[in-house]
Amino acid sequence: VLVAVKPGADAELLAAATKALLANLQTLSSVDAFFDGLEPAARAATARAVLQAPDFAQASSAVANSALRALGSLKDSSHAADLARGAEHHLPSVRMAAAEQLGRLITPDAAPFLLRLLKDDDKDVRNRAKERLELLADYLDGEAKWNERLHRK
Repeated sequence: VLVAVKPGADAELLAAATKALLANLQTLSSVDAFFDGLEPAARAATARAVLQAPDFAQASSAVANSALRALGSLKDSSHAADLARGAEHHLPSVRMAAAEQLGRLITPDAAPFLLRLLKDDDKDVRNRAKERLELLADYLDGEAKWNERLHRK
């Protein structure tokens, strides 16, 4: 069911695919194509299901990273807490992907999660979190500056 042409077009097929994905979190390879075939709402729901799964911390890096990219690609600040679940994964590559996707949100909602990643045991994870925080700060500073310029009376 994970390779169905349009799994999101049929609710029953999507439910079966999500169930299969969750049952095989530790063994599947990349599921990017599966997520890419879903409409945004279905992509968000399925990625959140993966990230909120009780055994997510043991998911394969391919599945974890696919879910993080799928949710991050939506650039919806309401997904910050779900993306932060990636910071709980045992693999540094997944924690780095979580930092990357949190940074893509360009929202202050991501900052607390990125700040926590600055304490990660892995230097590369800490560096990625720092980079994303710096980009966020630059954006917010620029936004404030332009808002002030544009709204002067």
